[in-house]
Amino acid sequence: MISDHCFFGIPELTSVTILGTGVIVQMNAFAIARNLSELNLQDGDNVLLIHDGYTHVFSGCTKLPLATRARLVSMGFSEP
Repeated sequence: MISDHCFFGIPELTSVTILGTGVIVQMNAFAIARNLSELNLQDGDNVLLIHDGYTHVFSGCTKLPLATRARLVSMGFSEP
């Protein structure tokens, strides 16, 4: 589980790797981490991020590549 506001607004955060399946990402975990430009979801297509009812987990992470943003949207998250 990645807790509420865990990486909220951290300007130094540029890259994140998430391992495993069924990882729950809670409210605003990465929101406004404006320099986050790389999100690595390991284990290929087996990675499953689950939002905790709040879909704006990556809000403001506008430096993420379009393909990553599209993948997040396909998982049920709001457009970063």
